[in-house]
Amino acid sequence: MRSGALQAHDPGVERRNSEFDSILLSSIMKVSLGVFGQDTAEIVISYMEYLSGLKREDIAARIELFKELLGEVLGSGAAVVERLVVKEVYSRLGMRAPEVDDFLLAVSHAKNAYARLKGAEMELLGSPSAEG
Repeated sequence: MRSGALQAHDPGVERRNSEFDSILLSSIMKVSLGVFGQDTAEIVISYMEYLSGLKREDIAARIELFKELLGEVLGSGAAVVERLVVKEVYSRLGMRAPEVDDFLLAVSHAKNAYARLKGAEMELLGSPSAEG
């Protein structure tokens, strides 16, 4: 993150990151419930927390660890869940999911697209942070 220091002082960026993390987490939970059902989804998430200390509310912020744990818990089945999560995230953003197998890259692209979209909205609305 080259501009991490600048982003830390921009409440608009922090808000957009938080909003995207919420979209990502709710997408992960929706897919988990759809794939596993309520009880098994809870067991999988709890087991991930047991293995690593990764709490549900921190999954989006620590997506690399989530991906690693998903692979440990589900093996090759993790790729299916990852693809479904990517499709759900992009659907919520009104975008077509990319045809890539790299979960982290797809999530990163979605986050960047969301930030650009929201940043453009703020400029159109004449946000004080857009004035220079």
